[in-house]
Amino acid sequence: MLNTFIYSNVDSSRRIKIQCAILKDITCQLPQINIDVQKLNIPDGIQLADPEFGTPGDIDMLIGADCYYNLLSDGIIYLGKRLPVLQNTNLGWLVAGNVPNYCISNNSQSFANNLLTKFWTVEEIPQKSSLSDEDEAAENNFIATTKVLEDGRFQVNMPLKTPTEHQKLGDSFSIAKKRFSMLEKRFQNNPKLFSEYKDFIDEYIALGHAKYVPLTMTNSNLENKYFIPHLCVIRELSTTTKLRVVFDASCKSSSGYSLNDVTLKGFQV
Repeated sequence: MLNTFIYSNVDSSRRIKIQCAILKDITCQLPQINIDVQKLNIPDGIQLADPEFGTPGDIDMLIGADCYYNLLSDGIIYLGKRLPVLQNTNLGWLVAGNVPNYCISNNSQSFANNLLTKFWTVEEIPQKSSLSDEDEAAENNFIATTKVLEDGRFQVNMPLKTPTEHQKLGDSFSIAKKRFSMLEKRFQNNPKLFSEYKDFIDEYIALGHAKYVPLTMTNSNLENKYFIPHLCVIRELSTTTKLRVVFDASCKSSSGYSLNDVTLKGFQV
């Protein structure tokens, strides 16, 4: 912090002591565009605190409210509708308020228009699709197979990369069973965790997100089924449900492929 004095342009004998913090930058240049001061109708004989206020420049000092009101003097001049107001202070007259477009210099208007044009160019939504081939395939699958069920829920086919992609899947039951055995051992040591996990699975089925099916290794076409291993994650900082069940569709089957490997990215879990 630095103690310093500022002096008035109106009365050089008047000084005000202030305490400042030294910063590399206070803000951007202000004003950001040139103002045609002649169009503001400032009366003759007015001594401005900053005669060059209409030209963009660096801000040298930011004076806080603890000093600002000590600087104010009697006198306010309204320059007109939609024009700034002049406020008298011990440092000279301040110019405050909005500046209409016709008071902005031609060069600055061109600069502002260019900035606005660039903004809309950057923000404009591209007319040409930027989807990859896989993205388009996933979107087409969604459009072609989505339907509303009788209970109001939506159903969509699993977006396989190719119609026969699932045939790459090998045995996944062995690894899923091994992981579940490890999970059971954890439940034996933590009955509370088992209860919470069971409640989640029961709710999952009650909501219709899953259902019981016969335990077979292949489907009706004699193709390998994919068994998704699952595990639990405890979120101690969660204010709602601390237990989260995670399904691992990236687990490799005996062929080296997982369910995530054979489906498009929009489905992967």
